[in-house]
Amino acid sequence: MIVFSDVSLYYEDKQALDQINLTIPGGQITGIVGPNGAGKSSLIKVALGLIKEIIGSVTIDGRSVVKERDFVKRQCTYAPEETQLFPYLTGTEFLQMIATLRQVPREKINESIDFLTDLLEMDDFRNKLIVDYSHGMRQKMLLSAALLGNPSHIFIDEALNGLDAPALFRLKNHLQTLTAQGKTVILSSHGLPLIYEWCDSVIILNEGKLLAHWSKAEIETQCAQTGQSFTGLFLQLIGEK
Repeated sequence: MIVFSDVSLYYEDKQALDQINLTIPGGQITGIVGPNGAGKSSLIKVALGLIKEIIGSVTIDGRSVVKERDFVKRQCTYAPEETQLFPYLTGTEFLQMIATLRQVPREKINESIDFLTDLLEMDDFRNKLIVDYSHGMRQKMLLSAALLGNPSHIFIDEALNGLDAPALFRLKNHLQTLTAQGKTVILSSHGLPLIYEWCDSVIILNEGKLLAHWSKAEIETQCAQTGQSFTGLFLQLIGEK
């Protein structure tokens, strides 16, 4: 469980998060949506303790993300929209390095990497240098790194851009398997249909404010009552319709 208590964040004179009070339950895929600049990435970075200069507090399973950094590093993984990988390693070498850092037992490293490269269909390029990868290949490698090491909380911040349909289908099924085992997945995306299809609950942000935190059942009820799609509800809530 992730708990935000009266969390506010400022970047100089700009307020990125405005008094966020939010509880994200475990064992679910929770989506985060909002326009550009709504605070989605800031919320995720604060949840991971990557931004410490906040008002309020954030805990994961009752532990402070600021004070208990070792716990966060052991239990949480993060796939951002863009990151710098190690260009002159092969994909396999990169994942072996990540597995070692995440203390995957030596005898399970190759098995874990084989599973993930099969899951995201990376066999054709895993032994090539990352410098030669396309954007989609890099995103697959980034997501694979986030899934290594049996993390309890997986944060995916707009990192699905560039993935092909088969990879998305397989990844969705795998994430749902993980949440059925009690893992927590936080997924930020501009793809409203994808968020609606994949997620058990959805957080809607705009201008740093929490506008809604709806379960899938609540969204379906509102859609039925109003005759709108989830996209229509979202646009209405942020004042665009």
